[in-house]
Amino acid sequence: METANMMPVKERSGGYLGYVISPHYKQQHDQKEFALFEAINNENLPAARGVFESLVNLDGYALVDAQWGRLSIFLEVGNIYLAQQLVQEIKSVRVNSQPLSPREKPHF
Repeated sequence: METANMMPVKERSGGYLGYVISPHYKQQHDQKEFALFEAINNENLPAARGVFESLVNLDGYALVDAQWGRLSIFLEVGNIYLAQQLVQEIKSVRVNSQPLSPREKPHF
């Protein structure tokens, strides 16, 4: 199934499930995610719930991802402290999973 935000590509292209995410979609997703993290960090529960809902409407994957599922529960029950802890966990995993930049070979 194709959507306006994705286009089919070869299976081994490195795209998500055989699809390449468009730059526009990626930008929208990143903006909403940033707004969600900011709302949670600022302890603005109503805003966090609204941004989370708009993120799920943009990206249904958020409903099946374990971390996003936990975040949904924390927001639903109003536990901002656990939501903040999970946001920190998500951020640290992303920082630690970034590929290292290639280094120059040492000159002997």
